[in-house]
Amino acid sequence: MCKVPKKRLGMINNICHNIKTCRKGDAKKKGQPKGAENFSHDGCGARQPVRYYLEDKITLSVEFDFEPQPGEDRKRHMTADEALNILRAISDPDCQVLGFDPRIIEGCQVV
Repeated sequence: MCKVPKKRLGMINNICHNIKTCRKGDAKKKGQPKGAENFSHDGCGARQPVRYYLEDKITLSVEFDFEPQPGEDRKRHMTADEALNILRAISDPDCQVLGFDPRIIEGCQVV
């Protein structure tokens, strides 16, 4: 994996930008982008947003690319609990790919 943080983040973005659902076993499927085998992929099944908006310094909004069900919006605010749950779900191998040492820092400490 690349040692330069900016390049590493660009590589991760290239691998992940077309993924619309967090699924188990994506790295084992044929046709995955080069480098995808480095992620642990113990997915949760959640839909992935197509856009993130930082509306002010503390409000994060997400927009999804799907037909909303009744009472559901395509664009909504992400709560702090949702963000914390996402960060807690980062596995140790994924933490290493992102450039963090999992022995020192956990996903939820990134905030």
